[in-house]
Amino acid sequence: MYDNDDIIGIDIGIDKSYVAIIRETFTGVSTSVIPNFITGHRQTPSIVSFYNNDILIGEPADNKFIKSSNKIYGIVNLIGKNYNDEYIINLKQKVPFKILKDSKSNKIKIEVEYKGKKQNYYPEEIYSMILSFLKRSSETFLGKKNKKSSFNSSNIL
Repeated sequence: MYDNDDIIGIDIGIDKSYVAIIRETFTGVSTSVIPNFITGHRQTPSIVSFYNNDILIGEPADNKFIKSSNKIYGIVNLIGKNYNDEYIINLKQKVPFKILKDSKSNKIKIEVEYKGKKQNYYPEEIYSMILSFLKRSSETFLGKKNKKSSFNSSNIL
């Protein structure tokens, strides 16, 4: 079992995400990437899918039986963008999921079918689903609640 001084480092990337344990040892600092609690793999695809009544994260989200319009990827690149940004205008024609303009602002939302209805999510909400999954993976691995975390997502501007 790990001691109370363990720090969890979470890196959410455009394509893949990782969770690592960072701990002080007598010889310095040690870091090791830990597996996610669903597949046991050390890297988790940064994908969220909405399938019937479930929200799937990582490899299960990349299932070929899930409609591509309900498979959200590259979410890191969408955070903080406005609907009229040139990047979003170009991206809308390339991705299978629907990018909409928020009715109250110039922010973007992602439309998915979930629980039999069309629902809209801000990119930050989908990003937080990945973050929550990775935090849960760390807590499953450690066998206790995670109290110290650091996260990185270098592509957020």
